[in-house]
Amino acid sequence: PPSACVVHLDIDNFYCAVEAADEPRLRGVPLAVTQGNAGGFVALSAEAKAAGLRKGDGVGEGGRRNIPALVAMASIGIAEARRRAPELVVRPMRVERYRQVASSVLALLRRWGRVEKTSYDDFYVDVTAAAAAA
Repeated sequence: PPSACVVHLDIDNFYCAVEAADEPRLRGVPLAVTQGNAGGFVALSAEAKAAGLRKGDGVGEGGRRNIPALVAMASIGIAEARRRAPELVVRPMRVERYRQVASSVLALLRRWGRVEKTSYDDFYVDVTAAAAAA
């Protein structure tokens, strides 16, 4: 039997997936989730990424001029983001909702073993016992 078997689960586009699950019309459209402090996009749907949008885009002009990481990535503002993705829908972060969904995911994962949750969408699951029994 294995000495340890740990699975890492990182849920892609978690915030956007939660938004689309709660509002099905958002499925299949470019979607960005923003911080409440005008900090730009913190999450993007696959459709938004396909349009060339990135985390860090959507920030105001002052941030794009003065924050070294945004300067280095040539971050774009919301107007340019909408030009690249005309159907773009922008939603604010809903931290409490993401916590609720993450708790549900955590409960589900605990069926397979001990779980370490490192963020809303990132988990390590010790499946050693399940693997040994297989």
